[in-house]
Amino acid sequence: MAKPKPGAGSWLTTYADFITLLMTFFIVLYTLTTGVDKKKFEAVVSIFQDNKGVLERNASIKEHEIPIQRQRSKNWEKFEKMVKENNLEEDVKIDILPAGVKITLGENVTFKTYSAMLASGSKKILRLIAASIEKYTNEPLEAIQVYGNTDSRPVLGTGGKFTNNWELGAGRAISVVQFLISNSNIEPKKFEAVTFGSYHPIADNTTSTGRQKNRRVEIFIEYYNINLDTKDVNGLNSSEPKNMSHE
Repeated sequence: MAKPKPGAGSWLTTYADFITLLMTFFIVLYTLTTGVDKKKFEAVVSIFQDNKGVLERNASIKEHEIPIQRQRSKNWEKFEKMVKENNLEEDVKIDILPAGVKITLGENVTFKTYSAMLASGSKKILRLIAASIEKYTNEPLEAIQVYGNTDSRPVLGTGGKFTNNWELGAGRAISVVQFLISNSNIEPKKFEAVTFGSYHPIADNTTSTGRQKNRRVEIFIEYYNINLDTKDVNGLNSSEPKNMSHE
């Protein structure tokens, strides 16, 4: 029997490289296509994150995350539809994350200036959030963390109830938690109300547009997952992009 010539199997490496480049090309092409559901695409891409390579023998692709991401996305379809129908995309954002779901509510749909009293329009949104949490039973609920954020302008001298941004952020987080508890059957012990004050900005506090973006409430719906080793209060998972401070 003739021995194989040296390098006879080298074509496999070239072929594997070609397939990888071809896959990359179609992924890029897909992302440039109009009408692509960004969250569903990111759910698929996240499967490949933190792996050394798709073709490596020891690559640890977490196959169990695929159906979980799909289930979570499907559960929040009604909520996303309501956001789009009411043109609230700029003020209400939802992200499906490895550890759960993050919802960011802008000030326009939550509170008036220097106030922690919920605006009337926010109640419909919060009721739908509570309903979505209640009906989703595919994963055990670990916690619902609500974070109040403000911009950097001082509250002092406004004549209001709060004397600083820490208090304002706390008041807003507590208002959201109390409303969700009163309008759902979710166990109160699952909730956490936290204030970040002005210390977790996502935009430039020197501009009015940036300050408005910083004035927000973030709701993290966390599900129990023994496969997650680390958590980050800004994104439920340190490997995830952050999509998340006062008047």
